[in-house]
Amino acid sequence: MNRCAKLVVVVFALLLFQPVYGGGTETFEKRPITEAIREQTSYTLSRGEWKVGSLTLPFYPTGWQQIYVSYGLSDSLQVGSTIPQNLLGRPNVTAKYRLPFAGPAGSVLAVPVSLNLNLSYLGVSTNTGLVASWKPNERIGFHVGLNLWLTSYSYRFLNPSGYLIADYNLPANLKAITEVDAHTFGEDFMSVRIGGLWRGFEVLNLRVSSSFDVPSGDASIGAGLFLRF
Repeated sequence: MNRCAKLVVVVFALLLFQPVYGGGTETFEKRPITEAIREQTSYTLSRGEWKVGSLTLPFYPTGWQQIYVSYGLSDSLQVGSTIPQNLLGRPNVTAKYRLPFAGPAGSVLAVPVSLNLNLSYLGVSTNTGLVASWKPNERIGFHVGLNLWLTSYSYRFLNPSGYLIADYNLPANLKAITEVDAHTFGEDFMSVRIGGLWRGFEVLNLRVSSSFDVPSGDASIGAGLFLRF
């Protein structure tokens, strides 16, 4: 096992076996997660709220290129961008709008949108979809999403995909997350991710996850830090 994997395993173990300091559900009730491991939930940042990240662990020389900033323009609309990519000739913008009406079984609905350009060879890709989130109780959450990628980078112009997320609030501000992706492009048709999110001091967030692709069997493990304030 290389140093990267060892570090992530140690951090993940610390999250799972840290002492229990109290409830652990309040912070996620007040501020639901806007994304799980890689995919979006239907919840948005509150008006005036910022999200900045993600700093990968361990640190890589090019890791700064993926640092993003998101901002809540209102309680139902957030916008964002991966700032370094704009400086490297790849302008990008994301947005997510939480719909003002409920979906099936009282679910919360949202429409995420992204636009990415590559000025070096005039490539463009955009993504939109629909996400539904349910919370049967204060500890459990379910999220279902459908995405449609339109891109000029590939001979396949349209690339639909879907995902299912389940999360569970644990003590000490820890959330367990399982994420399953199904997609129609690339070598693999499914990705399974399992991880945990720790929200400390109401601002600092640490996410640790592992991923397994089907049918190739490719696996990875990683961690990242982000701020939400």
